[in-house]
Amino acid sequence: METKTYRVKMTDGSEVELANVVKARADGSGRHFEMADGDVISFNDGQTLWAIPTSATMTQPAPVTTESAAETDPDQP
Repeated sequence: METKTYRVKMTDGSEVELANVVKARADGSGRHFEMADGDVISFNDGQTLWAIPTSATMTQPAPVTTESAAETDPDQP
């Protein structure tokens, strides 16, 4: 799953950084950011000036190995 970090500029001049965003969208009601944990952070229309992705990270599950410890232990004769 790819997650992104977004920098959001608010109309009051402040900036907010949102990490672990999996989906971002804007519609007539505002900007919405779906987080990796399932939460959605929304800003009402008129609260933000812009939102830009600043980085992306790809996460993958750890590989599953079926080898026994004896086969992978280099100290075994």
